[in-house]
Amino acid sequence: MALVKVNLTTGATEELTSFSYNVLGYPSVRDGVVYFSMTDNYFNSKEIKPADRIFAVSLTDKRLYRISNNINGVYQPAANSKNELVFTAVTADGSRLVKMDVSALSSNELVLTQRPTLNEVPAAFALQGAGANLVDKVPDSKPEVTRYRKSFQLLNFHSARPFMDGPELGYTFYSDNILSSFHSEVTYTYNRNEQSHALGYDFVYAGLFPFFRAGIERSFNRKVFDNSGNMYNYGATKLSAGFSVPLNFIGGRTFKYLNVGAGYNSEFLPDSLKNGKVQNTAFNYLNSFVVFSNVSRKPKQLINPAWGQSISLTYRHGFTYFDNRKLVAGASLYFPGIFPNHSIVIDAAYQKRDTLGFDLFSRTFSFARGYQELNQRRMYKIGVNYHFPLCYPDWGFGNMIFFQRIRMNAFYDYGNSLAKFDNGLLQDIETRSTGAEVYFDTKIWNALPVSFGVRYSRLLDIDYLNRGAVNRWEILVPIALIPN
Repeated sequence: MALVKVNLTTGATEELTSFSYNVLGYPSVRDGVVYFSMTDNYFNSKEIKPADRIFAVSLTDKRLYRISNNINGVYQPAANSKNELVFTAVTADGSRLVKMDVSALSSNELVLTQRPTLNEVPAAFALQGAGANLVDKVPDSKPEVTRYRKSFQLLNFHSARPFMDGPELGYTFYSDNILSSFHSEVTYTYNRNEQSHALGYDFVYAGLFPFFRAGIERSFNRKVFDNSGNMYNYGATKLSAGFSVPLNFIGGRTFKYLNVGAGYNSEFLPDSLKNGKVQNTAFNYLNSFVVFSNVSRKPKQLINPAWGQSISLTYRHGFTYFDNRKLVAGASLYFPGIFPNHSIVIDAAYQKRDTLGFDLFSRTFSFARGYQELNQRRMYKIGVNYHFPLCYPDWGFGNMIFFQRIRMNAFYDYGNSLAKFDNGLLQDIETRSTGAEVYFDTKIWNALPVSFGVRYSRLLDIDYLNRGAVNRWEILVPIALIPN
């Protein structure tokens, strides 16, 4: 690099400094002198170490002077008419402005630097060693052009993350091929409602539109109830295939997302249900879904979006062995709170299924917090949440975990289930609860954002599956270790 003066009228150029491997920049002209920053490799003495320092060059005689003898880098010099030089200096506490008086420095007191020879410049010396200019010695060639195989590295697992979606939580490993047209997921899922486990593989082919989806899943310890309240355990293997139309709407002040799709599922039941209810039977059903979200942009300190709507709708219809039908809907509405960074969230859930004996579909209804989850023919829930920050510790321990924020959510849930008792009468079961959740927003290894917390629920009604329970404490696991 070199500092060059260009005549804008004629285009003539004039070198003010010699070309070297020292990085320079930020030139500033004042009274016939150009001040600039440059890497100082001109001296190799114990007193003066290499660093980015302020230099000056005269436009008349092209004499080059070192102005500063700093240890850390200094940049962006600017001089005024009072012979004061201001520049930025890098310190352990960030960048600082520094003022230097150059009026007392006569031309004899400024140290005239010597032009280095090529052997004194580290980069130039390295280019003279063995293996230098290797690229120039590579012969020209014309490789054969071949068609890129779309199946190249079809399975390329690159990341993993936990998830929590209502009563289901688990861990997923992700794979994408080089062209991002074939997406694969290997997932372990635990259903808290059923206390069941599942291991599955799903893939999405995005070379066409709509996207094509297929997968296989093996579940263990599934639970099903008949109308008499009898419970049966079974395991199943499910094959699925379908399509989805994911749409992102760009523009405006909000992020809008819509995903519509449907699929065909065949669930094989190799494990017998007790007393021979189901044995070696294939349960086929259609699954359709709609997911929509519209949320405003969220600054860092805001817990939830100030405004937003999220709606999901799932309908499943089984047409072999049992003519099962099940509709599950959920919605969340986001509003600003009373004070800055506060948030109000109203969530709702609804379930409607047929009145036949068995419900072979997974249970994904979000029940009132604190209660053991029922599974009735008609259920709905409404929850009110008020999120607000408690404090910002900005404290870490051993570079392993850093606490950014501690926040709280005060909630009230109202649930209603229509159940049929042994006497044949239908009755509404109310499940009300109130309580609070305390979340810790942290960074593991000072890099990965992780939120975990504790929930206390006060049950205001009878828990029919856990009679006598009034106070409930729960540990809230992280939703995600890697941000979206």
